[in-house]
Amino acid sequence: GIEGYGWQEWGHSTVGSQDRSQNPYLVACDPALLELRQLSPVGGTLSEGDPDAVVLGHRIAESLFGPETQDAISQSIWVKGARFTVAGILPRRPKSVLDQGYDRDNAVFAVWTPELSDLAFATVWPTREFWIKARAGSFTEVKGHLDSIAEDGRFLVGAPVGELRELR
Repeated sequence: GIEGYGWQEWGHSTVGSQDRSQNPYLVACDPALLELRQLSPVGGTLSEGDPDAVVLGHRIAESLFGPETQDAISQSIWVKGARFTVAGILPRRPKSVLDQGYDRDNAVFAVWTPELSDLAFATVWPTREFWIKARAGSFTEVKGHLDSIAEDGRFLVGAPVGELRELR
């Protein structure tokens, strides 16, 4: 009953452009996560073949590069001293959309690698999440299966509000 899946680990990290520095959320993820969460960047997106690319949330792009966020595409940023290239910018999040755990407008998305994880989260305990999209009509079945696996208490199973709304 699973249509797609992706995973991420995230926490705060120091990020800078040529003349500005911020402390947004860094989301190190499987590139499939952006599509799974229906996040469509302007410009380009993440891919396994380009681990030095990042996608910026709208507000962090404005903070680092000014109000013309499209100017950030192809520019360099640094995450704790390591250089990355901006591939895309997420559109501003609609006020009606709630995020799970972090504000995607204030996030930098990058392809997860062991090196990035070690660099970014050496002094911060990241949150690790695995996202699953159930096929239409199979949400209850998939969640029940995951709940049975989680009985040992090593992880929690949750459902974003949008999925719960679809069950009505």
